[in-house]
Amino acid sequence: MEYTNQQRAAFKDAYAKRFRKQLIMLVLVFAAMAALAITSERATLFGLPAAVAGPISFVVVVLCWWIFEIRNWCCPACDKYLGRAFNPKRCRSCGIELRRTKSDSVR
Repeated sequence: MEYTNQQRAAFKDAYAKRFRKQLIMLVLVFAAMAALAITSERATLFGLPAAVAGPISFVVVVLCWWIFEIRNWCCPACDKYLGRAFNPKRCRSCGIELRRTKSDSVR
C-alpha cells in the first residue's frame, strides 16, 4: 500500500512515541529487578518472606513486561509485532520506514 508523506510522518511520530515508552519501561523493569536483587534474605514483602516474594515478584515483573511489549511494540502502519529488534529501521511485515532521518527534519 502506498502512503502519503503526511501518513509516513505520522507513522514515524507514532513509532518514536512507542520507542520512548519501550525505553522507559526497560529502565523501570531493570530498577524493579535491582530492587528485588538487593532485598535482604530476612526482609518481608507484603507479609511474605523474601525467599517466596522474590521469585513471585520476578515472575510478575517479567509477565507485565511481556504483556506491555506485545501491546506496545507494533508497527504503526500495519499493527504487526516488530520482533525482538531494539530499534528497527523498517517494519519487517509491511516495509514502512520507522525511524526519522536527517532529511526528514530539514523539510
